[in-house]
Amino acid sequence: MGIGDIKIEMFVKNQWEGGVLKDAMFVLMLGRSLFSILTIAHKDIDVLYTKIGCRMLHKGEIVMEGSLKGVIYNLHINAVLHIR
Repeated sequence: MGIGDIKIEMFVKNQWEGGVLKDAMFVLMLGRSLFSILTIAHKDIDVLYTKIGCRMLHKGEIVMEGSLKGVIYNLHINAVLHIR
């Protein structure tokens, strides 16, 4: 439905940190945004998948984590909404 930047909070290593998802694609039927693994691979971020979740690493440092629910990996992030 649309592409844009989303200001987020990420739960990494037991704490919330701020960040931005660039060029996120919102899919109306899913009611959420999709995250492109190919895009972050081009930014030198490695993704490690396990039976219970996933981790994104930049130079060996965890920058984002997620958990496996069914057949979908859900990232531990929240959109930060600004009300005007």
